[in-house]
Amino acid sequence: MVVCPRALLVGDEISLLQTREMVLGTRFDVQISPRLSEAFSLVLKEPFDLVVVFPDTDSWREFGVFIARRAPKPTVVVVSPARGEVPAIFPASASLVEAHEKQHKARAGFDGTNRGRIVAAIDAFGTTMGCIGLAGFAFVFWIWLPRAGLFEVFALAAVVWLMLSVGFWLLRKKHILHR
Repeated sequence: MVVCPRALLVGDEISLLQTREMVLGTRFDVQISPRLSEAFSLVLKEPFDLVVVFPDTDSWREFGVFIARRAPKPTVVVVSPARGEVPAIFPASASLVEAHEKQHKARAGFDGTNRGRIVAAIDAFGTTMGCIGLAGFAFVFWIWLPRAGLFEVFALAAVVWLMLSVGFWLLRKKHILHR
């Protein structure tokens, strides 16, 4: 008998929760809760392996923090960005790399605009290679977690991430992935 990991999806918008429940329902035993009080009681009564919070208000964010600290057993807590928000880590780092390279060339007495763009493009390509590796990690984790132990799945997924990232880097170094 295969035991499915238990997941709890919480947030204000019931249609979003039901859509996510249909997607995750094939791999998890999913429960949804659009009410904060119900979500608190569910978490304190029953252990969940995964809690996904879709925060539309600060109270849901506080719920995520509460779960991360007080869950009865090890639980993965994911706080999704609010609707319309996209994490802006990569664009900020690309701008920072470009500005740093411009300043470096300006100190040497040159215009670093073109060089800054080139360095930012190289950084973007490296980010893409890392993301492909991360996608492989997520895929392996998703497929193998119901079938094997957490440590074995994590180790296998990490090896896949490393192989994909280094493999794409080597392909780029051999100019196979080049303009």
